[in-house]
Amino acid sequence: MQTELQPTLDRVTGLHDRTSFDARLNRYAAEPARQLQTAALLRLDIDRFSHLNESFGVQTGDEVLRSVARCLRECVPNALSIARIGDDEFAVLIEKVDAGTARLIADDALRLIQRRVRVADLPLSVTASLGVCELGPERTPLVLALHAAGLALRESKRRGPNACHFFTSDLLQSCEARTELEASLRRALAAREFRLHFQPQINLGTGDVVGAEALLRWADPTRGMVPPGAFISVAESAGLIGPIGEWVIREVCRRQARRLARGLATVPIAVNVSALQFHDPSFAEMISAELRIRDLPGQLLSLEITESVLMRDVEVVASTMRALATHGVRLALDDFGTGFSSLAYLKRLPLYRLKIDRCFVSELPASRHDAAIIQAVLSLARHLEVEVVAEGVETSAQAEFLRNHGCDIAQGFLWGQPLTGRDFQLLLNDVSAPSITQVSAPDAVTPGVRRRRVAG
Repeated sequence: MQTELQPTLDRVTGLHDRTSFDARLNRYAAEPARQLQTAALLRLDIDRFSHLNESFGVQTGDEVLRSVARCLRECVPNALSIARIGDDEFAVLIEKVDAGTARLIADDALRLIQRRVRVADLPLSVTASLGVCELGPERTPLVLALHAAGLALRESKRRGPNACHFFTSDLLQSCEARTELEASLRRALAAREFRLHFQPQINLGTGDVVGAEALLRWADPTRGMVPPGAFISVAESAGLIGPIGEWVIREVCRRQARRLARGLATVPIAVNVSALQFHDPSFAEMISAELRIRDLPGQLLSLEITESVLMRDVEVVASTMRALATHGVRLALDDFGTGFSSLAYLKRLPLYRLKIDRCFVSELPASRHDAAIIQAVLSLARHLEVEVVAEGVETSAQAEFLRNHGCDIAQGFLWGQPLTGRDFQLLLNDVSAPSITQVSAPDAVTPGVRRRRVAG
């Protein structure tokens, strides 16, 4: 039987391990006098520790853990317990401290770690994220302390590296709501509750419909039609973005193949792809297999990635893009200008188009700064010989400015709300429009493609 005099220690840091920390916390909770004291429980996690381990090796990772342990001992020498409770996670139980003191201790720990801890004697600082739970009368019950501090830690990591957040009851309610939403999303995927709407993409020179962007919607039985902004972040954290994203691609390919088989008007459909999807080693093969099985020309599928995808590993991204391009799949860089990717990447990637983010369009033509940025992007695109699509066009003045400065294509509410699949097909089938031509990818003809001219 484990006693207070015989704690079990973590072999790497020499701190208490998870078993010892739990035992110490349980003993603390069992003493009535301590229930009346103010105290604090801190949970600390090293930012990007798995990346550090993969890049420099386990021995370097262990030395970082030991350095962090030394920093914690220095910051809180009188702590009831300092423990390593996970791979890169630490917990600290501090007695007789109020919220202000706990904040000072937390800030000191984060500063000391950033200043002191180095990676393999390189000028690379290490940062951490910290969650704090206050204990005591009318505070969080001790039995929930570790969980509560964990929720605060998760909120800190969501806000960015080197952050500290205190637990509140609102955070618990938010966590419960996210948990319920995650369970609903899992059910939705199995019950086929997701839907696709389509936003037409318009050639600004001719008024033709030359493509569309597939937009995900969730037809929840109780919530109604839910837009992606309300659930995508939960899907990403729950590991559901891959299956949901794969469903979108397969559904678009299924619809495109059916249009071709029935001889219906067809234009390329764009799909947004997450970083997790694009960096999946099987992603390109999944696309290739889907096109092959459905006998679908790759030119009828466009994949849109953001600049954040490039930042993770440009060589992997380039390899995946080249593999997709061999099948004729069109590749677009979405939200161009809002990220931090190097322009040097653009000449190395088989891009078909750049998409100008709506934030640069919304104040046109009045904003001279936005106007200058858009003209610079259009000039760059002309030299790179890629198309440009402007998003979020809502007024005729915006469309006219873009058209006059050589923007190829636009999409937005100026031409109406996104359409259901049926309504979008009716739009394409309206042969009363005077312009019906073929859309082609570079050096390839896309069969069965028709354009529908619209007003605007």
